[in-house]
Amino acid sequence: MVLGFKEQFVPKILDGSKIHTIRRDEHRRWQKKVRIHFATGVRTKNYKQFKIGVCKFNQAIHTNAKERTVYLGLNGGMHKLSDKGIDLLAKNDGFDSTEAFWEWFNEDFHGVIVHWTDFVYS
Repeated sequence: MVLGFKEQFVPKILDGSKIHTIRRDEHRRWQKKVRIHFATGVRTKNYKQFKIGVCKFNQAIHTNAKERTVYLGLNGGMHKLSDKGIDLLAKNDGFDSTEAFWEWFNEDFHGVIVHWTDFVYS
């Protein structure tokens, strides 16, 4: 399946510093072994696929923008990340800073982390 990205994230995906993405997934499309077609310009004449990968697994995520808290699905439940954990999540998702992460996720969010590496938050 196609997974669209803003141009700013392409170099970080290609150099391996962006190791996952956070998405809404109401239809539960992002499951283990689903093929990922990394692309920019999705649904435009500027469409460009720049990588192919595989979804290793997904992980539930909930953010509270006002409180700046993040909860991840771990071991069958939702667990609050520490400030250091949020810093790592922001870095692994391709943001230059935790502040940039919160500027992007400036409203409460419920979705999944689509992992294409073996890294897991614990």
